[in-house]
Amino acid sequence: IEDPEAVDQIERILAVPGLTGIFIGQGDLSAALGVDGPTDPAVVEAVAHCCRAARSAGLPVCLLTSGAEQARGYAADGVRCLLVGTDQGFLRKSALGARAEIAAALG
Repeated sequence: IEDPEAVDQIERILAVPGLTGIFIGQGDLSAALGVDGPTDPAVVEAVAHCCRAARSAGLPVCLLTSGAEQARGYAADGVRCLLVGTDQGFLRKSALGARAEIAAALG
């Protein structure tokens, strides 16, 4: 679920025969809504709406989480599939760590 049209039609999407769950792409949804990011209230409400609808339909939701606190909040909302990062995020974190290590070694 990555655009406002999908959010608006979530109940119809969840009723598709054979559907086994949904993934909500908060980054793409943020871009489609024209807001700064996943913490914008419009995205937060869209995610909550989709989670409520999926829970009512008895289907699981998968989301990308930015950390433990956000994961706890999503879990409290019934989300059971949480991605803890992306390849870009892991590479960036590793590269920044390596840079800091070298900078510290060189003084």
